[in-house]
Amino acid sequence: MILTVTELRQHVASGLPDDALMRLLEAAENDITAKYGSAGAVTEYLDGGFEKLVLGRRVGIITSVKEYADTDSPTTLATDDYRIDGYMLWRLDTGTNPGTAWAGQVQVIHTPPDTEVDRVRLQVALVKLDLSYSGYTAEATQDESRSPMPDYQLARRRVLNTYTSDALLVK
Repeated sequence: MILTVTELRQHVASGLPDDALMRLLEAAENDITAKYGSAGAVTEYLDGGFEKLVLGRRVGIITSVKEYADTDSPTTLATDDYRIDGYMLWRLDTGTNPGTAWAGQVQVIHTPPDTEVDRVRLQVALVKLDLSYSGYTAEATQDESRSPMPDYQLARRRVLNTYTSDALLVK
């Protein structure tokens, strides 16, 4: 859970009951996770045969790296067997288990950098959009002039695309 209803109420004023706001929070979090992945540990499987691997998420901390050159007994690599460079994992020909290329299938378990601040900002923005959306294509004011309402799905996509942290981007 990114935000609780109590935490959300610090950012928005709404007369909706807690359970209704919780549904909006859950929908926003589901959209964030669908687009950017979960905030916790990630397990990626990649094909070897190359000097470097390009991971789907930026690396914060690596828990383990295993090569499955022989499916019966994977080799758990030491931290001196590879080098991290953002999204890339380079195989080193020095270290405990030297190699010039990644062997077989490679399993990388890692945690992306902390993105909590961006996720909170995005969840608040999505809920604010939901709260402001009336469902009408135009709204009249007291003087009866009509103002067009923004396309909801387009507005939601724009909000989801405002993440500034490249740690969240999925390659």
